[in-house]
Amino acid sequence: MRCNLQDAIKLFQDKKYKKAYDEFQKYLKDSSVQNSEIYKYIYLSSKNMSHDFRSELINYINSLNAEKKFFELNEIASKNYKELKKEQLIIYIKSLYQSGNIKRAIEEYLKALKTNLENKNYISLNDLLLIEKEIINYNPKVELIKLMVWTELGDFESIIKYFNEIDANIERNWKIFRNEKVDQKNFKNKSLEIINGVINYNSEVYKLYFYNKLKEGEILSEQDLLEYIIITIDSPEQQSYAITSLNEEDKELLKAYILNQDIKDRKKLHKSFSTKVFKPTKITKEEYCEQESFKLHFDRVQPLVNEEVEDRYELLKVEKDLIAQIKKNDEIKDNALMYIQIFIESNFLYACLECLKYITDDSQRNYFTAETYYRLKDWSSLIDFCYSVYENVSQDDQIIYNYYLANAYLGKNEKQNALKYFNKVTLEDPNYRQVKEKVEVAKN
Repeated sequence: MRCNLQDAIKLFQDKKYKKAYDEFQKYLKDSSVQNSEIYKYIYLSSKNMSHDFRSELINYINSLNAEKKFFELNEIASKNYKELKKEQLIIYIKSLYQSGNIKRAIEEYLKALKTNLENKNYISLNDLLLIEKEIINYNPKVELIKLMVWTELGDFESIIKYFNEIDANIERNWKIFRNEKVDQKNFKNKSLEIINGVINYNSEVYKLYFYNKLKEGEILSEQDLLEYIIITIDSPEQQSYAITSLNEEDKELLKAYILNQDIKDRKKLHKSFSTKVFKPTKITKEEYCEQESFKLHFDRVQPLVNEEVEDRYELLKVEKDLIAQIKKNDEIKDNALMYIQIFIESNFLYACLECLKYITDDSQRNYFTAETYYRLKDWSSLIDFCYSVYENVSQDDQIIYNYYLANAYLGKNEKQNALKYFNKVTLEDPNYRQVKEKVEVAKN
């Protein structure tokens, strides 16, 4: 028998919630009209029965969003904040923004980012960051959280871009810094503090870290100053900021070297670097590094660790549970490529191998399989795998597998074989994944 909506409402008003719930569900099933009012009664009936009402809450919020009833949505989501799933939380934040409550939207967005960062929930963080431009154009607090995420995941490309643009962003958005009551100098110092733990894993991040410290007028220790000078010796702009930290004799030596380089834009140099008052002598990089007058001791410099991976990989219970979840979760299988990238960044490497079974594109599957074996330091498996796909990869992709083979042989201490494949990489692209440093390791 077709359900009468008024009868269902009457049952609800009489506090006969179980019967009302059933009648509203029947009405939804029988009727082509499915508006938010029906979902509201279903949600309230379920809640009054002291049942787990989260699925009814989700349906109610989704219906309000579909009908653009943002004020009602904001109220119900706010009251049930702890029950919101990721999708509904994003709907709630967008709803706050669309209803004109921009300040609250940004507050809730920041709160969600911080919570997921603390819980290391990178999947939810990624989804939240995807809607950033829908909520805000620029916010220094959000920028710091993004930097924390990139640092946690070892996303050096994003970190480098962040610091290459940091001064321009601060200058361009000075009003936002003022309105948010964020001190610009403290913002920059906090940014440097965040990446402090990863600077030795990427030479460009290392350079940018100390470059920005010197620009801010910080005095480096003797050892840090020395390492910075060595690694930036062919970069006049970055090198020039080290001048004020040197004693006069060493400063003149450094000036002599810099002035003999091909500097296209001398305006970028630090103001303490004056060509008018100094007549340079001819000096080479090698002579500069060998000068006895240079008081800092180069033999105390420790080489940077590049692309370091874990010495031991332990399969923990959390990853075992994750692997079991992959096998029965269609969402992960359907979005395997995205999850593989997240698993690699989160160091869930055996979960990544499980997920690779669901990648249909040979090129992508081969690349991520090799990368996973590389991170696992499973050198024998990496060598076998590279040889198994080598003949079928394109000419452009051979550099990838030459690089992996070189590292695998280096890992097995077969340095001649390592050099053979490193040389192949160098011929194709001498700047590929820090191959120059790898060659030096293999030679020594």
